[in-house]
Amino acid sequence: MKETSIDFRQAGHFQLDDPRMELLVTACRIHNGGMPQSDPTLAVCLDADRLDLGRVGITPDPEYLSTLTAKSIATRQAWHELDLENSTHYDENGLITTPAHYADTTSLVPPLY
Repeated sequence: MKETSIDFRQAGHFQLDDPRMELLVTACRIHNGGMPQSDPTLAVCLDADRLDLGRVGITPDPEYLSTLTAKSIATRQAWHELDLENSTHYDENGLITTPAHYADTTSLVPPLY
């Protein structure tokens, strides 16, 4: 039996209010072949899925992407920008950091006592 996002919600695996659940169901329904979306949540969901098509040997077509960032990555074929482990990241102060630094940002914050 194929489980759906609705089944997972009913089983208590995650909690979403009805409007957010509707977005999830819509994203799942249209992710294969859906046109670019204006809703930011749907746009990012579909773009993330499409930018990952390289894992199965498919190059994403910028025409089917919704966000300017995704279109830029696909147009420039800048797939390296999607490699979160090796790409440059910036913290809230504009300082360069890496994902490893994000894991332990509490050491940078003085205790509140």
